[in-house]
Amino acid sequence: MSVVVKDCSYCLVHVPDFIRFGSKPFRDIETNNDLCKRIYKNVRSYNEAIAYPPNQVFIGNKHPDDLNDIPQPWYEHPVEDAKRKGPFGEMMPEDEFIGWLKMADDFNLVWLEPNFINRIKGKVESHPLIHYEDL
Repeated sequence: MSVVVKDCSYCLVHVPDFIRFGSKPFRDIETNNDLCKRIYKNVRSYNEAIAYPPNQVFIGNKHPDDLNDIPQPWYEHPVEDAKRKGPFGEMMPEDEFIGWLKMADDFNLVWLEPNFINRIKGKVESHPLIHYEDL
């Protein structure tokens, strides 16, 4: 039997609660207690992240050359009517990503509260890449 790759796509995930666990923030927060507050004060919302022009380029809703026509800094010039999904992939919100993380957790390392599961269940179930047997 041969293996066939039928398709691929990108997934850009907005996970602001994970920022503090990045290599550099984790090290810097240990030595500077105020840094964590400063970081989270400046985190963009999911909708702001979707509307960020380079993110729309990444998922294929804009061409890279379109960035030349948008004044910098790009975060001050959000894409109007920005879409979550594009031809190359999608930008996933944190709660759905955590649901996917739990589905991939074969060793039961991820524990989720029942209220959280109930809140995200419909979102995860309705994703086109999820099949009943994945749940």
